[in-house]
Amino acid sequence: MPRDKEAIKEWLRENGRDRNWLAQACGVGKRTVDNWLSSPRAIPHKALRIIEQLMGEHTGNALQNLVLQVDPPTFERYNRAAMGRGLTITAWAVDALNRAARAYPLDMESDSERYSSKVAEGDS
Repeated sequence: MPRDKEAIKEWLRENGRDRNWLAQACGVGKRTVDNWLSSPRAIPHKALRIIEQLMGEHTGNALQNLVLQVDPPTFERYNRAAMGRGLTITAWAVDALNRAARAYPLDMESDSERYSSKVAEGDS
């Protein structure tokens, strides 16, 4: 994803989004977004990660949707965890799912070894 401020502005225009939308998505005020995009200073790293995730989510390349329903306290806990890592809740959830998926074959081997042991013990 481009880290260029002009690319971010262009992406906002192309996707019918404005700085108010970006501010809300990043959990900051519009004035903060104006400063990020207009000043010569770099966009803060955490904010840039959120913006890059937003840009990736809204490219129209999504193949599947995942709907997760949780109670408000659980959602708030998830949201705090995401914000603590400088991510949107969606980016945080995707990251957590990706980490679990990468570990899955390892988990499968352990589970199947445990299952095989239990079956073997039961057969004797």
